[in-house]
Amino acid sequence: YYFARGNVLFIILESNNLTAWDHEVVLDKAVHAYPDAQWRVVMLHHSLYSCENSETDAPMLRKILTPLLQKYNVDLVLGGHTHRYSRSYPLFDGQITENGIVYLEGGCASGCNSKASRDDLPSYSAAGFPRSGLPVYCALQFSETEIKMTAYAVENGESTQIDAAIIQAHQRNDEAAQMSPIIYILHFILSLGGKLFSVWYQ
Repeated sequence: YYFARGNVLFIILESNNLTAWDHEVVLDKAVHAYPDAQWRVVMLHHSLYSCENSETDAPMLRKILTPLLQKYNVDLVLGGHTHRYSRSYPLFDGQITENGIVYLEGGCASGCNSKASRDDLPSYSAAGFPRSGLPVYCALQFSETEIKMTAYAVENGESTQIDAAIIQAHQRNDEAAQMSPIIYILHFILSLGGKLFSVWYQ
């Protein structure tokens, strides 16, 4: 599902689903429902570029979702799963680039997962928090020109800043952000079949 708050479009994807066209339908509907949104933020459970190195952690998800996120010009992806804070460099096709997507792994407010902790970070990670066991949270501030991210760890009731970064706004070209005719037809047929089955079942 998706919704807009202010100048931000939030799109929530079910990352346990490995069917690419399901995700493309949601992304396409969201982007065309809110074409003037300044920022596009995707939220999902798993992290595509995690501190645990998603080459082995979520290889299928990365292969399926990353091209779609790039196609629909997503700015920021919020994930979790490993319960440890990390932030990627801006990435496009796995390469660090100025106008790429930032993947933020939010840590865990109830405490990070000590079994998932590494002191060394993958090459695509710009920042991480190696100390396991501490709750971590991240505040996001959206303006017309930037997203400001500030992350904090909590120890003995006190918050300490562990990371800060800014995503700058850039020109967006949505010409390629269109659902392919094959996906559109497949979605229409399956949706119609589902509606007919619901009527018949009732």
